Amino acid sequence: MVVLAIADAASRQCYTRFLTDNGFTAAAAETGAEALDITARFLPEIVVVELAHDGANTARSLRAHALTGGVGIVALAPSAADSHQQTAWDAECDVFLEAPCPPETLLTELLVMLAILVPDSGAVVGP
Repeated sequence: MVVLAIADAASRQCYTRFLTDNGFTAAAAETGAEALDITARFLPEIVVVELAHDGANTARSLRAHALTGGVGIVALAPSAADSHQQTAWDAECDVFLEAPCPPETLLTELLVMLAILVPDSGAVVGP
């Protein structure tokens, strides 16, 4: 399962639909607090956070709890500026992507993360 904590409704819908169409179970959250609640209840493998909408605090909160500390975290930010990337790394995010990113790019990153986090998941990485 993937939780998408993205403020923009159109992006949430696009990513959720694309991931669902590609075999993922995806839950959408409008806020970091909502993402934390969904994550605590369903324990997804990966959470996608938007740095511009409190994503760094959401990532820190996930890392601070025993149940969610090992979840994979993808950070989205409006630019690849060093400051945005540093914010993601300081919050212990695993992957940084410039937003908006094509859904195919997000899918590729999720498959790579899933292969690392859950080696027997059946995720295929590479040619």
